[in-house]
Amino acid sequence: MKKFILGFVAVAALGAGGGYYYWISTPEYAFTQIQASFKEKNRAKFESHVDIKKVSDGIIDEAIQIAIPDPTKAKSGWAQVGTLFAAKMIDSMKPQFEKMIENEIDKIFDKQRAVASQSKNSILKNMTNLETQISYLDHTKKDCSDNVCYFSLKFNHNLTNKQLAFDARMEKVNGTWKLVELPSFLKNLPKS
Repeated sequence: MKKFILGFVAVAALGAGGGYYYWISTPEYAFTQIQASFKEKNRAKFESHVDIKKVSDGIIDEAIQIAIPDPTKAKSGWAQVGTLFAAKMIDSMKPQFEKMIENEIDKIFDKQRAVASQSKNSILKNMTNLETQISYLDHTKKDCSDNVCYFSLKFNHNLTNKQLAFDARMEKVNGTWKLVELPSFLKNLPKS
């Protein structure tokens, strides 16, 4: 009887360990860790599940696409040249835009830095922190393969009490799921 109980405990422990290992290898687990990183103000945890460079590059590319019309649809040659020039000029400013996004992320994880940067920067002085503007509600898995997964994310916009929906793309990198893209992020933000 003692051997049976010990065997049962060993099988249960293996099953629990296997279940836990499976759970921490899912994209859903990555979302719980991203959420926890905000609550814990743990930037390292956030960065282990979010590829900040890829996400910010995607947002910047979307902003460029919104701001600058397709040069092939320009009505004249000069308009096409002007559009191409503007696109190249804005593209060359990507590192500065990336730094701005990095600073916004820093403010989420470091309240003292957020206060200091708001007092120094008149543009940011009037902005409400993104963290206080939106609160996470839910996510729904849309489509997954072995290394790529698409989700729909829902947030509440606390200032207007409207729900926001964003698409998200995650990739499995070295066994860890990472958020790598928020397609149409800017288009889905509330208009002020």
